[in-house]
Amino acid sequence: VRSMKSLTEELGQTKCNFIRCIKPNPQMRPNIFNRSYVVDQLRCLGILATCEVLKPTRVTYKELRTALANLPPATLDLFSGQPEEVLIAASMWAFEVPADAYQLGRTRVFFKAGEISRVESMLKTDLSGPAGDGINERMKLALERRQKALEAVQGVEALMAQAQPGVDTASQLLEDVEDTLRQMNRDFATSSDVLAKAITASNKDEKDRNEMNAALDKLRNDPKLSILDDVETVIQTASEALGSSTEVGEEIKVNDLPGLRQKYTSLRDSARELVQDTRATFGDINRSMERVKVLHREASDGAKRCLLDYTLERTISAEAECGGLIALVSEISDGGAASEKAQNMNQQNDHFRETSTQSSEKVHELVTKSVSFLAQTSEQLKGIRAEMRKAESKAAADKAAELAALGMPAPPQAVNASSGGGGSYSGGGAG
Repeated sequence: VRSMKSLTEELGQTKCNFIRCIKPNPQMRPNIFNRSYVVDQLRCLGILATCEVLKPTRVTYKELRTALANLPPATLDLFSGQPEEVLIAASMWAFEVPADAYQLGRTRVFFKAGEISRVESMLKTDLSGPAGDGINERMKLALERRQKALEAVQGVEALMAQAQPGVDTASQLLEDVEDTLRQMNRDFATSSDVLAKAITASNKDEKDRNEMNAALDKLRNDPKLSILDDVETVIQTASEALGSSTEVGEEIKVNDLPGLRQKYTSLRDSARELVQDTRATFGDINRSMERVKVLHREASDGAKRCLLDYTLERTISAEAECGGLIALVSEISDGGAASEKAQNMNQQNDHFRETSTQSSEKVHELVTKSVSFLAQTSEQLKGIRAEMRKAESKAAADKAAELAALGMPAPPQAVNASSGGGGSYSGGGAG
């Protein structure tokens, strides 16, 4: 029961449609279309007759003017000099033809299917009799109503003309803001690449300096260092070169390339937000303008057909929409906030682009200088290790000679040292 009820409700929400299946050919083969065979089926199914019944009724303006020829000359004079459609539209309103039952063309009136009786009634009405008096008065009233409706439409057109320059300005502003973002994206990509290379170089320099510091500390704490003469002077020389590199490293940090890149990224993100906001506002403006155009189009159509109430309803809505449109335009263009932001971002973009280039070049210069100091430190550490190995070898050889003089065998290490073998110090750090 529940399933049946659910099915009934679902079917109740659907709209019935009837599908006629037409065979393209008697052989039932694909890609073969037999015109006469198809037409016979359509005729037998009554489709052609149905289309003929549903075809709109067309009446020329000339036929309707003939039917209105019996109106008083004074009434017809009111329409002299007017486009032919004015008289026809007034007659439609005078004969109380529903607005949705017909449409005015360039040379004829198109009536919906089933409205043929109204056409026949209009053509058969005797306007010379009492019925004509009422039609005559309504024709005059229709012309007055049409004039009032057209004035209302002109008011909307004036508002649209007032709003259009602002819409054009907003469009230009959006284009300028998007140009700003496109230029910033190009500059940001270039500057990011430059900054990334400089940051990589400075990070490597800092890493090498830390390794050199570790190597110097290890060497300074090596007990074998004491065998060298004037140890402090030797270490001090290496420390001074490394200290110079450290000072350069501090100068590199002052440039704060990561911070500069982060600020540049924030500026680009702000530009993106500005473009999104401007696009959103301009989208609202475009949609509002489209609604105004639709209402204006409907009001103009109503005015042409002497539909004063319908026209006034559309013009009031259009005027209200125009008010909102003008407010939106003022928000995006007259206030100048978006324009000022775009100009400010252009200036900041120029600043960051130049600063990124200059700072990166400066960092590369400093890194080159630091690398030079680190190279000096490395050479000095190598020299210290070489001197340590020589001193260690000499001490071992002296010890071996002393033991030999006493008739005692020398230790293996002393033998290796006296024979020119490598020392046991492995060193550490860079270099």
